[in-house]
Amino acid sequence: MSQEARGALRAFSWLAPTDETLHILALTTVFVSVTVVNLRVLGLVAQDRPLGPLARKLLPLAWGALVVAFLTGSLLVLNRPGRYFRSDMFIFKVGFLLLGVAWTAALQIGLSRDIGFWDRSAGRQMLARSGAVAALVFWGGAIVCGRWIAYA
Repeated sequence: MSQEARGALRAFSWLAPTDETLHILALTTVFVSVTVVNLRVLGLVAQDRPLGPLARKLLPLAWGALVVAFLTGSLLVLNRPGRYFRSDMFIFKVGFLLLGVAWTAALQIGLSRDIGFWDRSAGRQMLARSGAVAALVFWGGAIVCGRWIAYA
């Protein structure tokens, strides 16, 4: 991005805080949505609700919020590219994010093909539970690393 474009972004004093606020709200929506689904996979919440309908309600919300988080995050990076591209924490954040997205997509694809996909065998149940634990680490890791970017 050119110096002129970065200067234009910085010329609006309200733009950066608004962008960061929207980014945090979008990340919160993603994290809460995928956390509830993964905790349900683990049997820790909403045990009275089947996984399929719960995931069908929450995961589209997570994907929409992820798009908002990507757009607002891109503006943050464009505003200060050196800060992000020289940060190991940014690389870790992107890695955790990609892993979280991959697991969430795999979970949703399995459910979209067959509502009981993850319950059909002990092996699938074990994979789903292992993936849910990993997903909680991935999404949490993305958030922690994202916060550390400011201090690293």
